Amino acid sequence: MIIRLGRGNPGIGSRVFRRRAAWIIFEKFAAEHHYLKAIEAAGSDDADKVAAQMRKMKINDFMTRDGWIREDGRVMREMY
Repeated sequence: MIIRLGRGNPGIGSRVFRRRAAWIIFEKFAAEHHYLKAIEAAGSDDADKVAAQMRKMKINDFMTRDGWIREDGRVMREMY
């Protein structure tokens, strides 16, 4: 059985799209919040200083508990 997630079955597709769109908004909010906290902690908006401060700080928000940013910029989260 094939279920189309687009125009053929808009009920399913639109629910999936709205749920994913909401998570994208939440993720962006969390990233911006961490960035603004790093600016405040660094006392500057210089990109290098803020990036270094972001890597030092733990990430604690509604999605991540005690996460951290690796040197390559990836966010690491405990997944259990």
